[in-house]
Amino acid sequence: MLLIESKYLDSHYCAGKTIFDKMLNSVGFNVSSTLLDAGSGNGCYSTAISKIVGDKGKVVSIDINSDNLFSFKRTNEISTGFSIQANLISIPMKENTVDGVWCSNVFQYLTENEKIQVLNEFKRIVKPGGKIAIKEVDLSTTMLGPSPRIFWHIVLKAMSSRQINSSLNMFNVLKYSRMLNIQRISYKTYILEWTSPIESKVFRYLHNLSGTIKEIFRQIPLSEEETFYLENYIQVRENSDYVVSEDFYWREGYILILLQNE
Repeated sequence: MLLIESKYLDSHYCAGKTIFDKMLNSVGFNVSSTLLDAGSGNGCYSTAISKIVGDKGKVVSIDINSDNLFSFKRTNEISTGFSIQANLISIPMKENTVDGVWCSNVFQYLTENEKIQVLNEFKRIVKPGGKIAIKEVDLSTTMLGPSPRIFWHIVLKAMSSRQINSSLNMFNVLKYSRMLNIQRISYKTYILEWTSPIESKVFRYLHNLSGTIKEIFRQIPLSEEETFYLENYIQVRENSDYVVSEDFYWREGYILILLQNE
């Protein structure tokens, strides 16, 4: 399962909804404004944004994946918005069209040059004074316990993968925003953490996430011992030793970078 698939996005948002909604509400988007949900996926945040802007506002949802947009149209009822299939590198909207942008978990898939291009597109379509909020995973906060040393050996080897490396370079967004004369307002990391016993919605998310992590790890060269561990222990299952352990602990963080167009 890919991290951009509707099934994963649903489980991800449901598991962390309290924190994710807190992040969104902290931005300070205004009622009756027009906002862009950039990389909207299946529309979890578009629905939440529509509640902020109200009946007189508008939500524009853009995603490159047509399947996600289909799922969004089928399961969400947002009467004051519309969706577009497009690449964020070239957004099909006129200058100064929206009052703000919400962009969640997109930048981890971008090269450094693409990050600059997307930021430049946000600057072009956002009205002067409008806010640009970028939410992304903060891998420096990740912790799984109890976990053997071999797990962290594999994680270190995986650091060279494009997606993980891009996530680790998120602070470059601050540098790129200065280059483009986009003002930085703030950046803050929010923490999600779970201990045993875990709720069913959290188990569903961790099962989906760990399965995807397993696929990422399969792409890197591993020793026999590491391969055995990967195939038999990485994915979270109901009977996994570390899930049923009373010491089970999972922590992950998300950084919110808040910018303002000049």
